[in-house]
Amino acid sequence: MTSLGPAWVRFSFQADGQFTSRIQLAYARIRERGRYCAQDGVVVFDRGSGITRWPYRVRDARLELAEAADESHTYTRRGRPLMPAPARVQTARDKAR
Repeated sequence: MTSLGPAWVRFSFQADGQFTSRIQLAYARIRERGRYCAQDGVVVFDRGSGITRWPYRVRDARLELAEAADESHTYTRRGRPLMPAPARVQTARDKAR
């Protein structure tokens, strides 16, 4: 819930430092693209409307962003785990089968 009503937010972070966000309000949709980096517990968003710095932490597979002292957001990853499953190493015994 925001001061303007309910909101749904989706962030997509790419390994090359690019991000996209989509914010859906009851009456509007906002899309942004830009670059991001994480340094010393702060994620920095650089986009067309300026630079924003939000403290963050990762806890129990959730990303927690603190937009302001009294406003925080929690995000979870959908569709796949935070870390890929390790590949199974084929041993000599497996090859002999």
